[in-house]
Amino acid sequence: PFEYVPDFIRWDGLPRGSYVDHVNFPDSGMWEASIDFNHLNTRRSVELSFEVSAASESPLVGEEVPLSESKTIHMVGRIEDLSTGSLIHMNLYEMSIREAIYEGKPLITTFSSPAFCISEVCGPQVEVLNELSISLVGKINTIHVDVYADPPEAQLDIDSAKYSKVFLEWGLNSPQWTFLTDCEGKLFRKYQGFAAKSEIESDVAVMFSRDKYSTGCTS
Repeated sequence: PFEYVPDFIRWDGLPRGSYVDHVNFPDSGMWEASIDFNHLNTRRSVELSFEVSAASESPLVGEEVPLSESKTIHMVGRIEDLSTGSLIHMNLYEMSIREAIYEGKPLITTFSSPAFCISEVCGPQVEVLNELSISLVGKINTIHVDVYADPPEAQLDIDSAKYSKVFLEWGLNSPQWTFLTDCEGKLFRKYQGFAAKSEIESDVAVMFSRDKYSTGCTS
């Protein structure tokens, strides 16, 4: 058996957090995990089982990401076409994924649908992305992609809503993902579920500390 002691990362603006670790499974198939934790001064344990696929449908770390033509403010007739969220930050839709990769800067891309999320963190994840777009302005591009092709249509009838072309191009099977891509268009890190600002900032710092970033990126 493998044993891990994950780091606790507090979520931005929310009274909770998550334990994060990176696990490499040597084989595909069904796996079991035992999670031990303290709750109200009592030691508790949770058992779970899950399947590890032989191959990832979403982009792999180290591989080039799809050069997708994600929606921009210049492509749509109204801002509501960009996101199901009630608060839409225009700076997250200034360029497509293809344009951002061709610009030669690192890129943070979040796939989520703020209005129709199975958890409460899709909206906060977009807010984290917006904060990163401000704190890292000029160094990294930031893009939000709604998982639905037609956000206004999804607002009217979510049961009939179709996933966006870009969401499908990236091979995603759940509605909450964030990807950190380096200046060469290769995936540096990916996060399923909520990724805190501090977690992404830490990985950005590691990415920029690599030798090639002293000369290889336009920033």
